Amino acid sequence: MEHFLIHVRQVLGEARAAVVATIIKQAGAAPRHLGTRMLITADGAGLGTIGGGLIEAQVMAAAGDVLASGRPRALEFHLTGQDAAETDMLCGGHVTISLNPVPAGDENLSRVVDEVDRTLAAGGSGLLIEAVGPKAAGDRWLFIDRDGALCGDPGSDALRDEIGRRAPEWLGAEEPFLLPGAGLPDQTGDLFVTPIIIRHRMILFGGGHVSLHVARLAKMVGFWLVVADDRPEFANAARFPEADEVWAEEFDGILEGRTVTPNDYLVIITRGHLHDLSVLHQALRTPAEYLGMIGSRRKREVIFKKLREWGVAESDIARVHSPIGLDIGAETPEEIAVSIVAELIAFRATKVRRQKDWHV
Repeated sequence: MEHFLIHVRQVLGEARAAVVATIIKQAGAAPRHLGTRMLITADGAGLGTIGGGLIEAQVMAAAGDVLASGRPRALEFHLTGQDAAETDMLCGGHVTISLNPVPAGDENLSRVVDEVDRTLAAGGSGLLIEAVGPKAAGDRWLFIDRDGALCGDPGSDALRDEIGRRAPEWLGAEEPFLLPGAGLPDQTGDLFVTPIIIRHRMILFGGGHVSLHVARLAKMVGFWLVVADDRPEFANAARFPEADEVWAEEFDGILEGRTVTPNDYLVIITRGHLHDLSVLHQALRTPAEYLGMIGSRRKREVIFKKLREWGVAESDIARVHSPIGLDIGAETPEEIAVSIVAELIAFRATKVRRQKDWHV
């Protein structure tokens, strides 16, 4: 979902028309999971992927017709025989992909994406609702937060009331699902409902050489990215164009007044021991489950010793991943960045599995 939001913001910001391709049905083996989305722009560029191969090629080819007509459509694929071979599938499956046109500068989708961003940034949750049928009466994109506030026009008061009535039940879902239009008032199209639960935000302290590569990789794998440095020439949008936020301020007290949640990933790569110590001391007072600090084992022990002198508990110090990154023999800034982001991916995957197990 993070990738989709990033791509939508990019397309809307450039006022380009596009088509959203969404996997709305899936049975058996398939190259990507239910709810996977990609954008196909009017010039034929694909942002994201729904699995590649024959499926993606046919979807991209059909996107031109959808843009030209302005009418949505759906494509069905039975992954057997040649279809399966060309998608690297060993056994058959069935996939339905919805194609929804997005006009250049779509104001409704822009409002919905902004609302999703605000909700996730505040640690909230909600439901992204996409009308995938050909006869939707209102806006094709809606968002409802867990307090019942609806962004977008569903096209009728009856459908608005029905969405509000059923939203608490839907918010308990862990996975996207398709709601047939036959069960909805004044709505002949289907609704594809995607729970929006967690934003994985990485706060990167330090804007040096390693951070440049960490930032790019982290954004590529779907993190919401914040870059912080006390030097404005290192903390700015020109140096970090992929950053969602940039904090150019002193490291001492940088987390004061800011909300940090358990879903935040704090990565400390400043230019010196004193700044690392300052940021880490603040970070240990937050509920962030991932805290990582770059440096040698000797540097780590020097900083940990100072934290102990300040009365920080051993249980808190044990939370810190340091030296940060997986041990892959990395030496260059690029390789070090790969090792760091690989550790973040592994931690995130374990955290998501743990959350799903808890909900079950």
